[in-house]
Formats: sequence, structure tokens, C-alpha cells
Amino acid sequence: MRINPTSQTLSLVLRAIETTIAPDLTNPTAIGAIELIKPALHDLLKRQGPSVPLLRKCIEEGEALNHEITQHLEGNKAGPKRPYSTLGNFDTLCEKYDQLTEELDELSTRLTKVASHDPKASSFIRKAAEWELNYYTTLQTIQPQPFNGESSHPDDSPNPPLTKGFFESFLRTKRNDTSLSVTSFTSNPGSFGKQTYFATVTHGSSDTEDLVIRKADPAPIMLHSSFLLSQEHDLLKAVSATGYPAPTPIDLAENLPGVDGTFFTMNKISGKLPGSFLGGHEAKIDEDVWLQLAEKLAQLHTIPLEKFEEVIKKYDEEGAMEDTVQSRYHRNLRGWRDYASRIEHLPSPFITYLFSWLERNVPADDRKPVLTHGDFNIHNVLFEDGKLTGVLDWECSDFGAPEQDLAYIQPHVSRHMPWEKFLDHYLKSGGQELNMQYMSFTLAYSVLRTMLGGVRATRNLQVGHNRDLRYIMVELGFTPAFMGMGLACTADKKENGAVEDASRRETEVEEKAAKANGNTELESTLEQDLKETNGVNGSHYVADRYRAPEDMLAKVSGGKTLQIYGDEVNVRQKPGPQENWQNSVVLVWWDDKNAVGGFHRLGHEPNLKDGGRVVMWNYLLSPKGMYKKMHHVPLRDADLLPSNGFGSGDDTCRCEVEDGEHIWTVEDEDISAKITCVDTGPNVDCYPKKGQINSFTSHHFDIPGIVHGSLKIKGEEYKIAGLAVRDAGWGPRNWGTVYSHRWIAGTCGKSLSIIAVSWHGIDESIATFGWVVRNGVITYAKKVKILAYMEEDAATNSGGRVTFTLTTGEVLDVECTPVPVKAMVSYHQNVCVVDRICNMTCGGLRGMCNFETSANIQMGTRRPTKFSNGIIDNGFFEDAKSV
Repeated sequence: MRINPTSQTLSLVLRAIETTIAPDLTNPTAIGAIELIKPALHDLLKRQGPSVPLLRKCIEEGEALNHEITQHLEGNKAGPKRPYSTLGNFDTLCEKYDQLTEELDELSTRLTKVASHDPKASSFIRKAAEWELNYYTTLQTIQPQPFNGESSHPDDSPNPPLTKGFFESFLRTKRNDTSLSVTSFTSNPGSFGKQTYFATVTHGSSDTEDLVIRKADPAPIMLHSSFLLSQEHDLLKAVSATGYPAPTPIDLAENLPGVDGTFFTMNKISGKLPGSFLGGHEAKIDEDVWLQLAEKLAQLHTIPLEKFEEVIKKYDEEGAMEDTVQSRYHRNLRGWRDYASRIEHLPSPFITYLFSWLERNVPADDRKPVLTHGDFNIHNVLFEDGKLTGVLDWECSDFGAPEQDLAYIQPHVSRHMPWEKFLDHYLKSGGQELNMQYMSFTLAYSVLRTMLGGVRATRNLQVGHNRDLRYIMVELGFTPAFMGMGLACTADKKENGAVEDASRRETEVEEKAAKANGNTELESTLEQDLKETNGVNGSHYVADRYRAPEDMLAKVSGGKTLQIYGDEVNVRQKPGPQENWQNSVVLVWWDDKNAVGGFHRLGHEPNLKDGGRVVMWNYLLSPKGMYKKMHHVPLRDADLLPSNGFGSGDDTCRCEVEDGEHIWTVEDEDISAKITCVDTGPNVDCYPKKGQINSFTSHHFDIPGIVHGSLKIKGEEYKIAGLAVRDAGWGPRNWGTVYSHRWIAGTCGKSLSIIAVSWHGIDESIATFGWVVRNGVITYAKKVKILAYMEEDAATNSGGRVTFTLTTGEVLDVECTPVPVKAMVSYHQNVCVVDRICNMTCGGLRGMCNFETSANIQMGTRRPTKFSNGIIDNGFFEDAKSV
């Protein structure tokens, strides 16, 4: 993890003094002291920046003056100008400056002795005085530079922080009570991870209510699991409903305009914290306090899992309710690794080591998981009159082994009482039977999650997304504490993990789809799976294949759902009445290991006035060259395949669907291929249902997948194993409504798939939208920025960059770099469409995508024939490599 620069720490201290401390001071002596501290800190900040070049310039000018005066006094004896250096930091330069100041003072003293008869002597003495003054006067004119442009960072939230007035307005609306007033509103400066406020609310003339407000930071340190505020709210609601002494959530304000983060209110529990996490080792805490913590841990771990079924089904993957402890930790580690690859963090060898160790040491534990608090210690419990009244801060909660909470609290307990006595009390209070061999793993797992939050918090400080002095403590306190715990609990441990082969295989298979596309963290055994797991058409891909939940609803970030459809939407549809009604299917795929891929589109247009037609775009890419065939030919009865599949009008291509597998067959002279695509994401229609784009995509499904099969091209045979995106759509399609568009569809496997679309309609409307799919969960983008890299012909693209600003607040940057083959250019209905297969990267993930752009060249009055890096004609092109 990168160390916080001095300039950053000074900037944060200054900001805290100016915005938090100084406004609340009333003591005249303290106010005077602060007014002296602020300029001193400003000067220290200057010394990290503009004061250094100023000092170098002063040394250069002083050396020149020193030599000039010496020559005047000593003539030829002075010799040449002496060598000097202006290298070094501020303190090193200060030593050189101090030495130079002393030498110029001695020379000035000598000059005073001859000044009465030497006219130049007085001039030199004044020059030396002006030289000394120059540093101080120039210093006053330069301004300290806040760390990383802190004073105006582009990621500053457009919304203000939570205020008393905003909160009162929200509460009046939420509770439909205009007589309500907020009489006090204060923030808690000591909380980490989230913001905490305390408010007193008066109802009518006398009734009062004390509330705690739990609010997300505008730059969150964690964007996963219960660290997401809405998920913490729902879990806390379920916990408090069991009678456990946790706060009860009351009012939820999710993504509310006018404030810089989601928040919810909860009842205020009376009591005080018995200690802090970092000070817990040294503080004097009675043994009875620890024994009460043991009792509450036992109570927590015995809450039936069914009490949280609604929360688990809302936020977890399918099958989570049936997990064992072992499979739960496999699931959780996959989720955290995926999160760490998607969301930018500072590099950390420690975290890399911990991931590796944990993945090799998951316990073979077939118990059912229990609810774990994740941060259960003296800094998150309240006591009043010697009794525990509340357990706070549930953002680290999850489901796992009971040993996890016990391992986390053990270092503190052992400083105050015998650990065996604590454990015995836990068991006598009804706690779970324990396996002490699991303690090291569960503690290391707790450390991993905490450190992921820590490196993200430090990263937010260093790039200027967060200016909160609290997070300096990540480096100064939490990092050494948790790193030490992590290395201690993983030292000299057997790393066989005792993991059964079947479970290990489950972990590996979920990561195998992207092997051919270079994901080092996703490498596994795709080829072996193809050999061993034969289905109707060769492979069901075990865990990679998307399995829809029983209710056929896909999760959407924020708690919503979308209908999941089956094969009924993948096959040929009954034609509608419109003349421009069409039904089409598309498959784009790439096998990076073999450098082969393809783009296949079959569309049936049955209602055209001159008779139905088939449009085919059929392109295959290989090291041998590009096979390209596009046509718009009459639709035959033979093209209406018995399986409700699609024919091509000439029998060179067909698409059929069997048992959820999409099978494409190509047969044309010395070109043949059979490609099977299996979905890795839910079959949902996420396209908007309004605006001009709806006249083009009224029913449209874009789904990530993986492909396997075979390809023979010009005598060369390839066994295919790669990534893919397919689409299916039907309804009226008016190609004349578009000036231009962008369609970027890509996948890195189950961890991440993307869709980004922009549409420039002839009604001068411009629409952009998109979404991502991660482990079956859909997250919409509230903003999509598509930058296409265009060749000099202004028609062919060379990939591009897509930036998603998601509804969760995350920002994903996706870079799309073309594979070394020219673009595929199709001309249909007077629109020139360019498709470019690209390698796609996002954070640590790598996959494939199709980067499609169109340009309605001269409104379809001519078909272009020449492109910088694309092929529009039919045939086989050996010179298809991009230039």
C-alpha cells in the first residue's frame, strides 16, 4: 500500500483545523494559538512544493553574488567560480542556504571596511541584503498547493452533505408530519466506514425522539456486501426483529437527490462504549464485560438462518441458503476477489498474499453458516449500569463460521482474562460447538475484508476523493494492527486446506470461461471440463452456465428485479403485422488462445412488400484470414427450421436452440464451423421502452456466454473455447431512423459483462444507456460515456473506451483494443455498420467485446467501398490483418 505523502497529511490537517476545529473554538488563548498554527502549517506545506524551487533559485543567485564580491575583494586570487549543487529536499537546501548566508555576511563585513573609499562596496553590501530579503518576500507571494489539486477535484460530489435542514425536510415528508422539528443535529467524528449523526426530533409540543443516522460516505471505502448501506439496512432490520439488542432501522433515504449519500435512521440505544479497538489492549475493562460479550455472541450465532432468508435471497446468488460453511467461504472469496478486480485499490503484496493463502486453506466444514457480526469487539457495544444494551455497526456482517467472530475478538479478550474461560462461557450460553483449527482461517478472512477497506480508503485520500482526516488512521493505526494479525495467524500453517475435490472443482469451474482471454486470476481447466462434462451438445459447463432461480427473477442493484425468460424468446417468433417487422439472432465470439472468432447474424424479414427476405452477416476470423459473406436474399420455407431456428436463405448458415444451448453451423465450400454458446448471465430485456430507439429494439436481449466447438478454415482446424455475447430481438425495425449508433457488448465471464448503447436518431435525439452484469446481478448505469477511436476514413472504428457511472456510485472504465484483424463492415438498409472484435479490460479483468459503430453515410445515397482498416466485400481475405 502506498504511503501517504507529507503534503497530503498536512493538507488534511489544515483542512480539519480550518473547517472543523477553528469555527468551534471560543477560548481566546486557543483561538490565538490556532491563528499561529495555521500559518506554520501553511509554511510546512509550501516546503513540500513551491518553496523548494524558490530556495534553489536563491542559492544560484547567492553563489553568483558570492563569486562576484570575492573577485572584487581579491582580484585574480579569487580563482574560478566554485562548483555547487542544488539537489536535495528542502532541509538539505536549507543547510546550503545557511552556509551561503554566513559567507555573504562575512564578505559584507569585509566590504564595510573599504566602503569609505570603494564606491562599489556599498552597492555589493546592499545586493547581499536584497538577496537575503528576496526569499522571504517571494515566499509571501506563493500559495501552498493542496495535495493532488485538493481544492477542486473533479470527483467532488455534486450534492451537499447532510444538514439539519435537509434531514428535517426529509423526515417531515417521509413521516407525513409537518409539525415535526429537528431540535438538535450533531455528527460523530469518531466513526469509520460510514458517517454517523445524532438527532433529536420533537413531535408536536412535547414528545421527543432520539435518532441515530447512519450515512454512506460520498467516497465509500467499500462497495460490496453489507458494506452497501441499503444491504446493511435490510440485514439490521432482520436482526432487530429477532429481539437481538441491535438498533432498529426506521427511515431509509436511498439515493435521495440533494444529499451526497444514502442514509437511514435508527433508534438510539442508551449506553457508552467500554473502549476503542486500537486502545482495547491497554484499557482496563472488567472481566464481566467480556463475559457479557461472550453471551451475546452465543445468542447471535444461534439465530436460525431462516430468519434472514429474505435478505439472503435478495442480495446473494442462487443456492446461498443451501450453503455449508465451506461453500459459503468459497462463494465469499470469489465475490471479494471479483470486487477487488473491479474497483480500483492501491497495490498491496499483503492482500495478494492473503487472497492466495485463504483460497488454499478453506476449511472442509459441512456445518450450516451462522450470522457473523464481523467486527464484534468492545468498540461496537454499548453498556449502561454494567449491562450490555446494544451491539452496533453491522456493515461487516455476513454468514460464515462462528469461529470468525471469536478469532476476531480473541487478541483483546486474552489481554484481560483467560481465553478458555471466555470460550467456556460462550458454550454454556448456548454458543455453537467450535473447531479451533478454523480460527486462523477465519481471522485471516476478517483481516482481508478490513484491509480491502483500508487500501480503498487510503486510495480515496491520495487521489483527492476524500479529505477526511479520520482516514489518516488507516496508515497510522489500523494497517500495522491488521497486517500484524494477518501475518501472525497465517504463519507456519499447513496449507492443504482439507478441501474436498468436488468443492475445489466448483471454485475452479466458475472461473474457467475467461482462461482463453488471458485472465490470470481466472485460469483453470476449461479443456478438461469439455472432455469430462458432456451434455446434449458437448458441455453444460457446470457452474459457469447460468441457472435461473425458481421465481425466474433476476436481481437488480437496489433491490429491484427483472423477468428472466427461457428459450421461448430465443427461438423464431410469430411475425407481427408491420411491414418492417423482423426477427434476428446474433452471436459474436472470440477465442484468444487460438486467435479465432466470428460475427454471425441471421434476420428474417417476412412482411416486405416484395416478399420475405433473409439478411445474413456471416464472418469468421482466423490466422489464415477473414471469411466474409453478407446477403439479403428471399426467405424460403426451408429457412423456417423445424426447431424454430433460423436458416440463411442459402443453407450456408443456421442457428438452432436446444436445451438452452445456441448452436450455430456454418458450411460453405472449404469453410465449416459448429459453435455452441451457453449463457453465463440471465436472459433479460434491459432495453428502454420509450423514445425513438424503441422503434428499433422493441424486444431485445443481449446475453453474455461462453462458446465451444470446432472451426475448419482453409485446411486449418481449431478447437474453440472462448467468450461470447449473443442477442435476440424481434419487432418493427426501422433502419431509417438512425444517423449513427454505438453498441458495445462484452464479457469477462461471470465476473463482469457489459452493454453500452448510444443512439443518434433522425429526430435529433441522442440517447445513451447501459448496464453491467456481475455474477448474475444487473446494475444499470446512470451515465454512459462512449468514446470510439475512429480511423482516418471516419467510418471504421479502432475500438474505444466506455465509462460506466453506475447507480451504486461505482465508476467502471472499460478499454476495448482491437484483435489483430480488420473490422467487419456490413451495409444493410442503406446503413453502414462496422463491427470490431476487441480485447476488453476493466481493472484486473480481461475478456472480449464487440465494438459496433454505424454511420449513415450521406443518408444511404451510396454504398462505400473503401475503408482504412475494414472489409465490406464478400469473399476470403488472406490480408485481413489490421494495419
